[in-house]
Formats: sequence, structure tokens, C-alpha cells
Amino acid sequence: MSIKFINYYNIFKNMSFERMGWKLSIMMLILVAVILRLIGSQTVLFGDETLFAENVRSEEYVNYYAAHPPLSLWILTFWGSLFNHSIIAIRLITSFFSIVTIILTSLIARDYFSEKTSVLSALFLIFSPWFLVGSLQLDIVGSFLTCFYTFSLFFYLKFLDNNKLKYIVLSGIAAGFSLLTNYGAALLF
Repeated sequence: MSIKFINYYNIFKNMSFERMGWKLSIMMLILVAVILRLIGSQTVLFGDETLFAENVRSEEYVNYYAAHPPLSLWILTFWGSLFNHSIIAIRLITSFFSIVTIILTSLIARDYFSEKTSVLSALFLIFSPWFLVGSLQLDIVGSFLTCFYTFSLFFYLKFLDNNKLKYIVLSGIAAGFSLLTNYGAALLF
């Protein structure tokens, strides 16, 4: 009985995206990301999440604005009010923002590198432990800031390619949303 070594790099290298299709690959990876986030959305609250969830439930935002900008709390409060402030429902909106980030990262990689790079970037982002945990947490940095910043980068790169005013305006709006999510976003721009 012999053990055969499988060279996974060559399998991926020889993949035919004409047969499989870039869109199908990305859709399958997004499905995996959604399943992972649905499984993780049922975990208990940790650390600051309890304070964040309490601010969302009470809608009073006591001493919140001194430490954090309001956009993420507004999004979570609005979404939570639609679903009776269920923790799982509130975590689904953070998961949605992380899925959008995966899609945007994949589009940037496809536009500037290749379809294979696009699939790899989505794969690495989906299984990145920090990104996975951050996409499930009720906080400001995990999914909201990452999504808004990636939107800003996406539109800025579109502006550099097309030199159309609408892209730089959209990049500025996304950058503004980043700043309304976390003051530290100023360091990214």
C-alpha cells in the first residue's frame, strides 16, 4: 500500500477557468463564507460585544459617542430593531458586510491581477482567522470599517483607471463612512 502525494499547487495551476468559470468559483466560495458565518453567528458574546449589544438594545448610546463614531451603532440599531434585537440577526448584518468585502477584494484582484488571483484572494480572506472572527463580532472594526475602506479603495482604483469624477466622489463617500465608523480610519487615508 503506497501513499500518493498530491501536488495541490499543480491542481490549482492547471484549473481551467474557462470550464469552471470565475463567477462559479467565487459563488461557491461565497457560499462557504456564508455557511461559516451562519455557524459562527450562534456563539456567545465576548468582552466589549456585551456592551455594544446593550447599547444597540437600549438605543440610548450612553457615553458611546465620546469613544466611537456613530455609524456602526446606527446600522446595528436599525437592523436590530427590524428583528427584535436578536443577537443572531444583528450578527448577520456584520456577516453581510464581510461578504461584501470578500466580493470587493475578489473584484480588485481580478481587475489588477487575474481570475486565479481573484479566487485565491477570496479563499484566503474567507479562511483568515482574524477576518472570520471580526466578521462575526458586534464592533466597529471587524466588518464595517473593513468594508467601507475596501469600497473606498475599489472606487479610487476605478477612478485611476477611468478618470471619471463619479468614482472619486464615491471613494470619498466610502472614506467618510469609514471615518464615521472608526476614528482610526484617518490613518488609512
